[in-house]
Amino acid sequence: MHSGNAHRKGYQRMKNELNKHSNIVLPDLGSCYKKLKQTFTNLSDEELKGLLRPDSVKYYKKGELIYAEGTRIKGCYFIYSGIIKIYQTGHEGKEQIIKFDQEGDLFGFRSVIRHEPACTSIETHSEAILCYIPDSVLLNLIRNNSGFAYDMMQIACKELGGDSRSLHPGYCTKICKRTPGRDLTPHCR
Repeated sequence: MHSGNAHRKGYQRMKNELNKHSNIVLPDLGSCYKKLKQTFTNLSDEELKGLLRPDSVKYYKKGELIYAEGTRIKGCYFIYSGIIKIYQTGHEGKEQIIKFDQEGDLFGFRSVIRHEPACTSIETHSEAILCYIPDSVLLNLIRNNSGFAYDMMQIACKELGGDSRSLHPGYCTKICKRTPGRDLTPHCR
């Protein structure tokens, strides 16, 4: 494991290299830790610092594909800044937007936890800075820190809650045809 000083030097080298080629300024790891702490309230400072490596924080241009549906991903992402689009490809090859995530949100964790290929594609909807959290780090914290596991459950429930409160009108029609005598109108948008 890198010492804190070597960790900072490696990150600074990467940051300097990026700045030579663009006007983009990556946040320092301290700023990343502060934002992560707002989401992961049950992590110690040491555990928080273990989430990121020097090359974990990256800039993405608008329209850049982070990963595609069906890909096996090796970690999840925390949105430091920007907006990402989560979508699936329909039967006719048409893009179906599921939702947009923004600063402070986490994505990709369900595929990591379940050891399954990604069921959605992720693309930047604006310029974005993302913090990559390796699967081994995420899973280790879930197994060994009940407070972190609780934070992850809250994130998952929030994500699922948005999906379960209302059904897309097209689904209502299909579901109502399959479930005669059941009124699903209150659940439809």
